[in-house]
Amino acid sequence: MKILYIDDNKSLTKLLSTHLISKDHECTVANSGRNGLTLMENNKFDVVLLDILMPEFTGFDVIDYLFKNKKIYEQNIILFTGATLSNEKIDELLRKGVHSYITKPAETDELLGVINASRTTHTMVLCTES
Repeated sequence: MKILYIDDNKSLTKLLSTHLISKDHECTVANSGRNGLTLMENNKFDVVLLDILMPEFTGFDVIDYLFKNKKIYEQNIILFTGATLSNEKIDELLRKGVHSYITKPAETDELLGVINASRTTHTMVLCTES
C-alpha cells in the first residue's frame, strides 16, 4: 500500500514511516502541508495520513484546497493528529471527504487497523483516546 504521511514532526514521521515500511507498506513523508499537497497532486497514494496542526499551511488548508478544487474524493485522507476536534468540526470534515480521524498518540496496531479499514470502507472511523 502506498501511504503519504504529512506531519511537521520530523522525528515522528521518521519513526512511523520506518514502522510502516517494516510492515510492507511504501511510505512517503512530507514535513509540511504545502509539500504534502504537491505530492498528492503529482502522485497517487492509497492513504494519506494528515496532521492538522502544522505551521504556515495546516492540514485544514490542505483539506480546504482539495475540497475547493474538487480533488478531495481522489484522496483517502486519515487525520492523524494531536488536535482535539469538536464533533461539529469532525462532521464538517467528513462532509468534505475526510475518511477517518485518529488522535496521537496511538498504538501502531490501532493505526494500521484504521489504515486497512480505510481501504475497504467509505464511512468514518473515529478513534480517540479514552
